[in-house]
Amino acid sequence: MICAVILAGGKGTRFWPLSRENCPKPMLNIVGGKTLLRQTIKGLNRFFLLDNVWIITTDILAQDNRFHLKPLGNDVNRIHFIIEPTCKNTPPAVALAAITLNKLSSGPVSVVAPSDHIIKGQRHFRINFNGP
Repeated sequence: MICAVILAGGKGTRFWPLSRENCPKPMLNIVGGKTLLRQTIKGLNRFFLLDNVWIITTDILAQDNRFHLKPLGNDVNRIHFIIEPTCKNTPPAVALAAITLNKLSSGPVSVVAPSDHIIKGQRHFRINFNGP
């Protein structure tokens, strides 16, 4: 299984005053007319089917993530969620995603992507699954 894991949690403190606890960076529309989360999914959709996209976040933010993904229509139901029991930053989130995906598949390969970044010139963005 080859999948994308999108980090979409956060406490909303690093980009204050725009971000808040109930609206961290992934849910902000900073540039491009879409939230950073939707832009991340759009960029990764060139490489992954939505069925192979996993969003890791907290339970409360999962509800908000689903709301912000409503413009995807029924396709939002194809995206999977991994719920963190509590927000503990990137390394524990990546570990939880790895443990979860390893239970579902033998030797999964994952691309971990933050959802609070902007990648300009996405046509030049590449993912090489064959290694360096």
